[in-house]
Amino acid sequence: MTIQGFDPAATAVSPLLLASKVYPLQTTWQPTDPFTFGGLKVVPKGDAVFDKSGDLWYFVELRNPGVTDVGAPNVRVKIEIKGKTPTGPVELKIPIQDAKLAKLAGETNRYGLGLAIPLEGFKPGEYTMKVHVVDVVLGKEYDLEKPFRVRG
Repeated sequence: MTIQGFDPAATAVSPLLLASKVYPLQTTWQPTDPFTFGGLKVVPKGDAVFDKSGDLWYFVELRNPGVTDVGAPNVRVKIEIKGKTPTGPVELKIPIQDAKLAKLAGETNRYGLGLAIPLEGFKPGEYTMKVHVVDVVLGKEYDLEKPFRVRG
């Protein structure tokens, strides 16, 4: 394993997290609490297996994105999910659109980006989620990808 230095002033995004739920904490938290981002708790699925009856959350932390003249980030996101099911391939595309970011409490220049996707219409199978993030202010683009499975 190689651990590279971390520059807290650098512009970056976290790895893509796939979670069963994301929720605001009602209690205080510590910066080292696992999967806690400025008051948001992300409950990742380590095995990346989700049930059709639940939601698939994606979550990405943005560090030091560019900000507009009014001090707010301008970020766009596009989602693509491709899957292989017993009845054939499937594809879901959410076209690029302005993203709603959550300012992470107690953090400077850090934001959460995420959305819940209901899985009730998904067939059991193997899928891959691709998330394309565009920092419009800085002109930076990030491509994140993660496989997951839906069971019936």
